[in-house]
Amino acid sequence: MNVIYLRTFFVSYVLFIALCVIVIASLWWPNRKRSPEIFLWLVNYVLLFIALLLITLRGLIPDLFSIVLANFFIIGGAVILYIGLGRYVRKEIKPLHNVVMLAIFTLGHACLTYAYPNAAWRTINQSIALIYICAQASWLMLRGVDKSLRPATRSTGIVFALFCLIGMMQIVVNFTIHESHHIIVSGSFGIVATMMYQISFVALTFALFLMVSRRLSTELENELVQRGQEEKIIRIRLSLLEFATTHSLNEVLQKTLDDVGELVESPVGFYHFVDEDQKTLTLQTWSTRTLKEFCKAKGKGMHYAIDQAGVWVDCVYQKRAVIHNDYQSLPHRKGLPEGHAPVIRELVVPIMRGENIMAILGVGNKPVDYTEKDAEVVSYLADVAWEIVKHKRADEALKKSEEQVRLLLNSTAEGIYGIDIQSKCTFANPSCLNMLGYETMEQILGRNMHELTHHSYPDGNPMTIDQCAIMVAFHEGTGVHRDDEVFWRADGTSFPVEYWSYPQIVNGEISGAVVTFIDITERKRTEETIKHLATHDLLTDLPSMRLAGDRLSRAIQMARRHKKAGAVMFIDLDGFKSVNDTLGHDAGDYVLKQVAQRLLSCVRETDTVARVGGDEFLIIATEVMSTDNVARIAQKAVHTVSQPIFINGEQAVVSASIGISLFPEHSDDRDTLIKLADEAMYKVKNAGKNNFRFVND
Repeated sequence: MNVIYLRTFFVSYVLFIALCVIVIASLWWPNRKRSPEIFLWLVNYVLLFIALLLITLRGLIPDLFSIVLANFFIIGGAVILYIGLGRYVRKEIKPLHNVVMLAIFTLGHACLTYAYPNAAWRTINQSIALIYICAQASWLMLRGVDKSLRPATRSTGIVFALFCLIGMMQIVVNFTIHESHHIIVSGSFGIVATMMYQISFVALTFALFLMVSRRLSTELENELVQRGQEEKIIRIRLSLLEFATTHSLNEVLQKTLDDVGELVESPVGFYHFVDEDQKTLTLQTWSTRTLKEFCKAKGKGMHYAIDQAGVWVDCVYQKRAVIHNDYQSLPHRKGLPEGHAPVIRELVVPIMRGENIMAILGVGNKPVDYTEKDAEVVSYLADVAWEIVKHKRADEALKKSEEQVRLLLNSTAEGIYGIDIQSKCTFANPSCLNMLGYETMEQILGRNMHELTHHSYPDGNPMTIDQCAIMVAFHEGTGVHRDDEVFWRADGTSFPVEYWSYPQIVNGEISGAVVTFIDITERKRTEETIKHLATHDLLTDLPSMRLAGDRLSRAIQMARRHKKAGAVMFIDLDGFKSVNDTLGHDAGDYVLKQVAQRLLSCVRETDTVARVGGDEFLIIATEVMSTDNVARIAQKAVHTVSQPIFINGEQAVVSASIGISLFPEHSDDRDTLIKLADEAMYKVKNAGKNNFRFVND
């Protein structure tokens, strides 16, 4: 085999690697923001391309370049690729031992080039170094990554294992070759081995391409699943609020458990109240499936001490959600009461107000392990349920009070009637009807009570009475200074009340009055909280999609009426999933809160910033003067969001892709505007992220 033929062969190898460089470059460019570590893969391929060029020119350039430097680039590039792969799958790679190996390999190659020239031993030296790197990479891709990533990384791991196999074959063959320093000494097998390397590099290129594509596809599927779950949570919250208006407290709690159980695939669910002493529990209710299919244990409404309860009260002591995915292995678990459902795994969350625990919601026996995401979902809906509990308790207390008043009115011997501002009768109690000689209240409703009480019985006989006029008023004021809505404290503050005023009338004149009232501050606060929960995101306190949609509809109407323009900006965070993966969901929640505040700092008070999905936000800008004005807002948002966020010494970096639609230019339909902005946002993502664009740009 002559050198010219060998050089021609290596030229074809260089061309193949050049194509691979183009493929990896095309993979890196659109993903450079989401996965900057892919650049290290590209560096490896570029170094390999340069190395093969140097090898092709062997005999025309010094051995220092064509042998020592070329092989340094090959092995050094493999080390860089391995580090890049580790970063891509979120595994820390410590490069020190590989750097030491690279130094030893390079020194050995230089000795086998100048001091003891031998091509076979150089091949063995190179093969050992490649096996050392590729074995680590193969293990990382096949076993070192999280289970959820293995389907995407498996093919890459197999290709690295193939590299190891080729390297071992090279070692065996070259051990049998006579000492030489010539490149073609291994003959046909050397060419075959090189071709196998060439094919393997092409296979590695496409394996890397498929790995990225599959991971992106998996992330997209996960985002769609997460978005679907968040929409389910919103629907559950709204349905619970609506259900609570016509059903009892126990029914609401049971529906909460049923909905939560369905959402996190848990057939068992329970809800306990914690007494004010923080030491006693009251079992309130079980989920429907628990009662029908699993649990026959008694004890609803019974009080018992927390320190006598099972391991599920760990959430009380730790004051956070607790997951027990292997219940049977818990050393501090206690026996279950007779008829209790068997427990395989459980998730229990405390509902807290301040430092006190108000209630406990638990689910159990999910077919697979509970996750921190499950804990977030259950905690959120448990909190919604508690707000409903407070409202229902206040409402039931009011109804009980009204019933007591009604019983008092009906049982008292005194005649009591009500009149409107025109002195027409609105109601009368039985004693009043009896005194006046009427059988039913309908007989005097709407009649002037002055005529009835200042003259005589229906039969014409007069009667003498002591009369007290009672003026009853109920108002729903929340602190506005109006005399009929609030009472003022000595310190000058006001509070909402439900009150009754009793003017004392003597000889037709008011001689005084007695006023009774109750403070309804807590009731009003509860009502406002429930209204707020129905329209705002619990984590960031931004408006939800429902409220944002209403505001957008009003903004469109105002723009149409006053011939003004507005904009809708659909924002999706880039790199947010990696924050959750590397720093945890608590850090992810903190990042979302920070992004919310940053977006608010980019807009005016008249604009709206809403959270409409997991890491998706919406900005509604009203009365914009020009597209330049909108662009400035978007540019400010892109710049502000991309600034690092520091969490307990760690740094999190996300960016924003923003799609913008204008009204009335692009549409005056609310849903269409949001859809167009969403489509523009995806174009930004496909073009590299961390930017903004208008519809049709």
